Amino acid sequence: MVFESLINFQTAKNKPLILVFLGIVYSSLSLVLANWIFPSHASLTTLFFTVLACVPLFMKTIEAEEVLDIKTTSEKSLLKEHGKVILYLCCLFLGFVISFTAWFVLLPVDDAGTNFSVQLDTFCRVNQAGNYDACMGQYGMSSDATGYAIKEQSALFTIIKNNLKVMLVCIIFSFLYGSGALYILTWNAMVLSVAIGYHMKLLLASVNPFSAVLISSVSFLKHGLLEMVGYFIAGLAAGILSVAVIRHHYSTPKFRKILLDSLWLFGLSVLIIIIAGLFEVYL
Repeated sequence: MVFESLINFQTAKNKPLILVFLGIVYSSLSLVLANWIFPSHASLTTLFFTVLACVPLFMKTIEAEEVLDIKTTSEKSLLKEHGKVILYLCCLFLGFVISFTAWFVLLPVDDAGTNFSVQLDTFCRVNQAGNYDACMGQYGMSSDATGYAIKEQSALFTIIKNNLKVMLVCIIFSFLYGSGALYILTWNAMVLSVAIGYHMKLLLASVNPFSAVLISSVSFLKHGLLEMVGYFIAGLAAGILSVAVIRHHYSTPKFRKILLDSLWLFGLSVLIIIIAGLFEVYL
């Protein structure tokens, strides 16, 4: 397929900044195609097309990482190789955020609401719970007819608990589907883009564009990007386990090494999620 030929996993690991550009291209093309083919369901179709574009690269990556788990004896070298994958996933994520934020801000209000309707609903429910109807209404979207109420979720324990739930979903999706982590990556990128774009538009009424971009981005990325690193690590570990099971390595002595490496990565991801929660509450 075309996307598979654009970049291989070795190039992605060694030149991760290319993934920022590819993230912008993949997500923008997906949004255009979604509006052309399924305009009434653009928000979810864009998500699907973006994930689909990244599947070949990610699957080849986790297959290669599973081989490294078996062949590499040095934990330090193995961690370094895994770190390259996490870095290129972060760059891909940033590309998505840049693209989706730009689309959300630059599109007319009603079009932005239509193209990000599901993500806008999620943002308004979580971040604008007390102002949910107005949050949806200003983008031309009707609110839930049944109404909505939510308790404050600013407590550190609640934030960490919710993020760990997302991490668990990432693990399950990656283990069952291999590339399931891409769904979490893209979904969070779209929701985060809506959050940044929403606040950016509010700030543009009182500050210059550069300040609006800087303040909005830093406000959410300071903890959002760290959370994503935790999800990526967990997804990578589960994906490696998934490949090992598919290749029937569970019946060989090699599987013990793969399992230990995955468990170590799971533990690291939990630690990063906790640190991200601390950043969100206290910074």
